[in-house]
Amino acid sequence: MDHKNFTEKEIDYYTQKSKRISKKIISTRNELLSIFTKKEISFIKDTLNKSAVYPDLSCKEILYKILSEISESGFGTQDIERELLLNKVKKLTNYQAFLLVFFHK
Repeated sequence: MDHKNFTEKEIDYYTQKSKRISKKIISTRNELLSIFTKKEISFIKDTLNKSAVYPDLSCKEILYKILSEISESGFGTQDIERELLLNKVKKLTNYQAFLLVFFHK
């Protein structure tokens, strides 16, 4: 759709909405960085990249399921405490888990 078909008021509305969404994403990203170490985030991302897909589960449920199936020795090789990481994941909202999975580098 050509932007010329939108009124100035509509363009302003969507611009403001996009800015609010961006601020929310940045705010949540910063929250996640205060909860998880970079090492934990990398471990989560690497683990998810090697895991099966569970389309019937939320991001939070997927994170917890996959991480809980890893033995203590699997965490030990990364110098990450299994129970601590699982407790952090339990406390996430689904939105936080979604951003952790899909928007973290």
